[in-house]
Order: sequence, then C-alpha cells, then structure tokens
Amino acid sequence: TDSRRLTAACPTAANEEPVAPARAKPTRSQERMLRAAQAFISLAAVAGPVSSLQDVWLVAINPFTGGGWDAGISMRVGAEIMLEEINSLSTLLPGYQLRVVWQDGECAQAVGTNLFLRNLFDKTYEVFAPGVPLDQLDADGSGVITTADTAPMNEIWNSSMVSPDPVGLLGSGCSGTALNIAYIAYKARFPMVSHSATL
Repeated sequence: TDSRRLTAACPTAANEEPVAPARAKPTRSQERMLRAAQAFISLAAVAGPVSSLQDVWLVAINPFTGGGWDAGISMRVGAEIMLEEINSLSTLLPGYQLRVVWQDGECAQAVGTNLFLRNLFDKTYEVFAPGVPLDQLDADGSGVITTADTAPMNEIWNSSMVSPDPVGLLGSGCSGTALNIAYIAYKARFPMVSHSATL
C-alpha cells in the first residue's frame, strides 16, 4: 500500500527514464577545428558512402626545429588531441578518419614553401620523425631539439603511403612561410588553415 501511494504521488519515479546530463559546449577553438575538418571532408566525399573507414589526409607544415621559432612540437601535441576527439565521434564524420602528414618547415620561408610545392606537384612528403617518441627527439642530449637531431629520423613518403591525395593544409605556423604558401594554395585551390601565423 505504501509503495502504491508513493508511485501515485511521484509518477516520475517509476515511469520516467533518467535524463542524461547536458554535454559541455565546445570552445571556440574546438568549433573552428570541427568546421575546418568538415570543410576538408566535403572536398573528399565525392566517392559516395564507403563500407569501412576511409582516410582523409591533411598535410601540415610546422616549425618543429629552426632558429626562428620552434613551437611545432606543442602544436602537434594539441592537434593530435583534437584529431583523436574528431575521429572518436562516429557521427561527426561518418565513414572517414582524419590523418595528418607532419612536416618540419623550420620556420624558414624557403624550406616550408619547397615542402608544399613537393606535396602538390611531386606527391612526396618529408615526414617529421614518424613513430619517434618525443623524449628521443633531442638526439644529442643538448636540451634543444634541432634540425641536426631530427633530420636522420625523417622519412620520405609518397602517394602509395599517403592515399588518397591530401585535401588541405594545416600551417604554416610561421608568417613568412604562410604568406608564400597562401598564394600558391589559392592558385591551386588547396584549402589552408594557419593556426598561428599572424598574416
């Protein structure tokens, strides 16, 4: 009898399903990254639905080493966290997963521009220390990760390893390189998102 009274007085206790807590609103930087990812995906989705996950490649040119500004390591760590978040949400980019070719532009205009030209026209990619743990990049133990440290760790990949062709560019992280690349990317109709250059 007491249980019937309780149910009658509080019908929601027995009949209603619990309400899930509201999800946190994404930050402005997360929203920008998601919009950029969706824009890149729209360029690669011309083949129609696929039965398994299809790679969508982006190229990245960051200042991993170089005397001007070597913030590329922290840029990559942050970007990889965001990539993991995007790829883990099957409803966001259904049927696709984002992958990135990381390259060292050394914060040098000539180096970064040449990397991008080879990406576009030769379909070759000088990948920055693939698979090497961060704590092993400082090869000589000097406390500074230099081009001399990492150059032997880099690998040259081609279109057999990066397929289908990349659909967008992340970078360059340095303004001088970004200005050069932006003009080339515009002419080539190649989407570009520079996350730190103050153009």
